[in-house]
Amino acid sequence: MALTAYNAGDTFNTNTINQLVNILLEPSGAQEVGHYEIEGPPYTASGSFLSGPVVTLSRVSVPVSASVDSSDDSGAKLNAPTTGHLTAGAMQIYAQANATGTTGHVGGLFTVQL
Repeated sequence: MALTAYNAGDTFNTNTINQLVNILLEPSGAQEVGHYEIEGPPYTASGSFLSGPVVTLSRVSVPVSASVDSSDDSGAKLNAPTTGHLTAGAMQIYAQANATGTTGHVGGLFTVQL
């Protein structure tokens, strides 16, 4: 979405107001893309999880779906990440440990469909 520049002294028009509303409320059908990183110590290899919250721009609607990849950091000691707990305003990204150690990590892109 191209943003209309606003300068001091300009009057508000409908394009400017709609821009603000769409940024703050993320209308249905919108898509948000961002980066994430999960890091922590997986002390047990079987059954432990590392997770992290991701704050999204959707404030009034719960996302329809979310997906993640590990394109930024292919990870160490963690299986492929997945999403959960989709709510208006946030979601969780988590991964299960596959080895013990002091640092497990994975990172990449998340995509949220509203």
